[in-house]
Amino acid sequence: MTPSPHHGHDALIGRPTVSATAAAGMLRRSLLPRLPHLAAGLVLAASFPAWGQDTHSLNGTTVTIRPSERAGAIAQIDYSNKPVNGPADEISFDLICCDLTVVVVFDWNADALGSDAIAVTPPEGVTCLPVSCILTLPEGEAGTVWLFSLDGVGM
Repeated sequence: MTPSPHHGHDALIGRPTVSATAAAGMLRRSLLPRLPHLAAGLVLAASFPAWGQDTHSLNGTTVTIRPSERAGAIAQIDYSNKPVNGPADEISFDLICCDLTVVVVFDWNADALGSDAIAVTPPEGVTCLPVSCILTLPEGEAGTVWLFSLDGVGM
């Protein structure tokens, strides 16, 4: 039997081999029909937040909890205030990360200047910095609330 130009036999390990041309043909036949599904999966994966964080959006204003970059903090809540909110956005919601569930309340026009605020209620045994657990920001500004274990700060 004469070997075809597309198939051979690897004498060293005793298994059939496939030429690059044949492999490319197999990939074309097996992957091309699935390409729309693969592309949809990539788009869907890109729409989810990064692993280990949870984000809530209020018409473009975002509040995200994620593992902290600050020494000693167990998590941080990043708040980005956009000039898009109104009274309908005054809601509370849960954010989950790092084995923590925090409750966040959004307060529209929290001060006389029209700044918006978030108030964070951490679980028992966790405290915030700022200590008030409230972050008030003018429109277009961003800020962070850090969460610390009371055990970690000696309380």
